[in-house]
Amino acid sequence: MRLETLNKLNKLNIFTSLSLEEVSCIHTFMKQHKFSKGRELFHEGDPGEEMYIVLDGEVAIFIQIGNGEETEVARIKEGSFFGEMSIIEKDVRSATCRTVSACTLLSLNAQGFQKIIRNEPQISIKIMNRMLNTAINRLQNTGAFLSSMIKWGEDARSRAVSDDFTGLYNRRFFDETLKEEISNAVKNKHPFSLVMVDLDHFGTLNREYGENVGDAVILAAVKIFREIFDETDILVRYGGDEFAFMLIGKDGKTALSRCRKLGEVLHKIDLLRGKSGSLKYVSASIGIAVCPEHGTTVHHLLANADKALYASKEAGRDRATLFGESKNLAWKVSIKNTKERNIIIDNIINTLVERNSFLLNGHKNPDEDCIASMAAFALLCCKFSRQVSIVIDSSCREKHAHLLDICRQYPIKIIESPEQLGNNYDTVAVFDTPKLTMLEYKDHIKAIMQKENVKVLEVDHHLEADGTYIGDENYRLVDNVSSSSELVGHIAMKLSKKKHFLEQYGIANIFCQDFLLAVLIGILSDTQHGKFMNTEREKRHLKYFRELFDKSRSSKAIEHTGSRKAAIKAIEYGMAILTEQEEACYHYILQYKKFNSKISWIAMNEQESDSLAEQFGTTIIPDVARYAANILAEESNYVSLIAYYDKKPEGELIQLRMRRSKNYRVLDLRKIIEYFQIKNGGGHEGAIGFRLPSSSLKNFDEFINDIVLYTTKIIEENL
Repeated sequence: MRLETLNKLNKLNIFTSLSLEEVSCIHTFMKQHKFSKGRELFHEGDPGEEMYIVLDGEVAIFIQIGNGEETEVARIKEGSFFGEMSIIEKDVRSATCRTVSACTLLSLNAQGFQKIIRNEPQISIKIMNRMLNTAINRLQNTGAFLSSMIKWGEDARSRAVSDDFTGLYNRRFFDETLKEEISNAVKNKHPFSLVMVDLDHFGTLNREYGENVGDAVILAAVKIFREIFDETDILVRYGGDEFAFMLIGKDGKTALSRCRKLGEVLHKIDLLRGKSGSLKYVSASIGIAVCPEHGTTVHHLLANADKALYASKEAGRDRATLFGESKNLAWKVSIKNTKERNIIIDNIINTLVERNSFLLNGHKNPDEDCIASMAAFALLCCKFSRQVSIVIDSSCREKHAHLLDICRQYPIKIIESPEQLGNNYDTVAVFDTPKLTMLEYKDHIKAIMQKENVKVLEVDHHLEADGTYIGDENYRLVDNVSSSSELVGHIAMKLSKKKHFLEQYGIANIFCQDFLLAVLIGILSDTQHGKFMNTEREKRHLKYFRELFDKSRSSKAIEHTGSRKAAIKAIEYGMAILTEQEEACYHYILQYKKFNSKISWIAMNEQESDSLAEQFGTTIIPDVARYAANILAEESNYVSLIAYYDKKPEGELIQLRMRRSKNYRVLDLRKIIEYFQIKNGGGHEGAIGFRLPSSSLKNFDEFINDIVLYTTKIIEENL
C-alpha cells in the first residue's frame, strides 16, 4: 500500500523532479486528511503553518475585495498544492480555502519542512523550484501578487542554502551539490575546478584585532570573491574562515589564474593597516583540483584539493597551488616492495658510513616512540664515531628522563632550545613526524635542511591522510608498521649483516643493550606492550628484539640509574611509564568517561579542557590522551575516542584521538577521517589522530555525538 502511495505521489507536479527514494523521505513528514464538500480549511487572516497537496477532489481559493465580499481567484485540482507560503514564512493566510467537492489532501507543516531543509537541502531546493514555478503560473493566470510571490520564492530558496552571515552558499549545499557537478562535468566532458580557500592566520587575526575586525575581513573577502569569480561559479562558505568554490567550465590554468588574482586583491583590504598587531595584510592559502584530471569522485577531488591547499601552506601560505604542481611535496604511502625497502635502508647505512655530523629531530610534544627512535639511531651513529645531537625541548626533559638517561651515557648532545642548535651539520634525520609543520623548532630545522650538501633522512610510520615526506627521495624509510622504533631496528638488522662495515669500524655487536632497550621502549609504548601490532611480521620482530635484550642482560651487567631501571622494569612487566603527574592527569579525565556497547569516549568541552590545562599544564596532555585511548579501547572491546580543546599560538584546535581494541580488527579507523572529511589528521587502521579549528564547529557536543553514532553504526553493520 505504501509503494502504491509513493508511486502516486511521484506523479504529482510538485514531486516529479524527485526520485522515489526522495519522495519516500518527504512522505514521512506528511499527514493525510479527508474532507467533505464545502469544508472551510482556513480563512484569510488565520495563522498558518501547513501547506496542502490535493490527492483527489478540488478546492477553491477566495480573497476579500472589500465590504466583506470575496471573490474566487483559483481552483486547485488533483496533483496541485496550496498554502505554501505558510510553511516558509509562517505568515497568516492570504486567502480563504474551501473544498468544492469531497477531497483527500496531504499536509506538510512548517516544522516538518524545516527538518527537510536541514537534513535534505537538495530535496528542498527541488520542491521549492516546483513551488515557485507553479506559483508563478498560477498568479499569472489570476493577475495578482505576482511580484511578491516571485520575491518570496527566491528569498525562501536562498535562505535554505545560504550562509546567514556572508550570503554565500552554505556547507550543506556544497555537500549536496558537489557530486552532481562532478557528474555533469564527466557526462558533458567539460572542465570543472574545485577550489579550497583558507584565510591565513585567521585565529591570530581574531585574537590580536578582535572578532569585529575578523568579521569585517570575512565580509570584505566575500565581496572580492564575487568580483573575481563569475555568476555561474558556486561560492561556498565551507566553515569559519574556510571557503570552497566550484568553478563550472574552468580548467586548471584558468582557475589558477583567477586564484592568483584573488590573492593579489586580498592584499588590498585595508582593515589591518594602522592597527597594532603582527599581521599587516590579508592573505589566503588556496588549493585547486580539476575534474577529471585529479579525480572523478567527491572523495578524490576533495582530497586532492585539500592536498593542494596544504601544499600552499607548507610553501609559506599566501599562494595558490594546482594539485600536482608542487614538486617538493609528496604524500606518504607504504614502501612498495622488499627491493625498494632494501635500497632505502642501504642508502641510510651508507650515510652513517660517509657523513660526520648528524642532527636528529622529531615532532612537537614527542611521545616515547619519537624519542626512543631518535635515541636508538643516535646509538648507531655512536657506533661509527659520528657527532650526533638530539633535539628535545627542555619542557619534555622530565617526561622522557628514562630515555635521555640512556643518551647521556654516550657522546650524544641533547639540544633543549633553538639557541643551542648551531650550524655544523651535514645530515638531518627526522623521526616519527607526519609532516614538516609538526617538527620541533620547525623554522630553524628547515633552514638547516635547505643548506647545500645537507642530506635529510626520514624514519616514520605515519601514512597517507595529510602526512607528507620530509626526507630526500630514496632516504625515506616510511612504512606501514606500528612504530618508528621498529624501523630503526630494521636498519640495525640489515647493518648487522654488513660484516665489512662492522670490521672497518671495529663494531663487535651492533645490538648493544641500550640500543635494544630504546627500540623496545618505542615499540611497546606505541603498541600498548604489543597489543596493537598490525602484522605477524611485527610480532616476530618484537620477539626477536626481546630475545636479544634478554640475552644481553644475562651475558653482561651494566650500571643503571633509577630512571633506566624504571624503563627496564616497564619492558619486563608491561607497565606504562607514567610520571606521578601524568597518572594524576589520567585519573582526572576519567571523570568525563562515557560509553555505549561499542565505544568508550572522553570528550572535554572548552571549559573542561581549560580546567585540565590549568591544573596539569598542556605538555603532558597529549601523552595522557594517548594512554587513555589505549586503555578505553580495551575496556570497550571495540573502539575509544578522546577529544579536548587545545589552545595553540596559531589558534584554538580540537584534538581527537581514536584507538581500536587489539581483539577487534574489522574497522579501518581511517574511514572516520574520510567520512567526516577531516583535513588535518592521519594514522593507521588501528589508531588515528586528527584536529580541527574550534571555529569550524558550531556545536562540540553534537560533533562528538555524530562521531559516536557513526562509529557505533559501522561497527554494528560489520559484526
